[in-house]
Amino acid sequence: MQTWLVAIVGGAIGSVVTALIAFSAALVRARGEVESHDRFVAARDEDLTSWVSDRSIALGRELKAKAEELNKENLFGSGTHGKELALLKERALHEYRDQERQARRAVAVVFQTETWTHRFWRWKQSRQFPELTAHGRAQRALDIWRLPVRSHGGEPIEVVDPTRRTLEETTTQVVAGVAGDFV
Repeated sequence: MQTWLVAIVGGAIGSVVTALIAFSAALVRARGEVESHDRFVAARDEDLTSWVSDRSIALGRELKAKAEELNKENLFGSGTHGKELALLKERALHEYRDQERQARRAVAVVFQTETWTHRFWRWKQSRQFPELTAHGRAQRALDIWRLPVRSHGGEPIEVVDPTRRTLEETTTQVVAGVAGDFV
């Protein structure tokens, strides 16, 4: 056999063996990464639910402290009372929106790193990429945060909900002059 033919066949065999090793390594690495990715999503989900729980307690304390402060100023049943409490609830909803966005974006980045090797293991194990479930579980608490503030006998003060407000709605209100915060 010709030396050049042996070299070509040997090089081809070496390339195939190298490719098989690299392919096997990628599959093994992806299997571990699937586990890691699932744990990451579960941790972010737990972080978000804990944040809602902690923030609910803090919000309750803030509302009580603000009501006591306004009571000392003889403003307990006033429109100021309702507006101040509504602003505290709005701030909490704003913070939630930002926390949820951070969690969703972090999970999206992990999802985008998954390749066909990850999808192979997910298919083989009948596992979908996990989703955040905190939003659904936190819905009752968030709905309570959204409730209008009722002062003694006065009209309810609506809470502006940043989790549901769009730029178009805000722009329409600003242009129409009903946003109230612009001179």
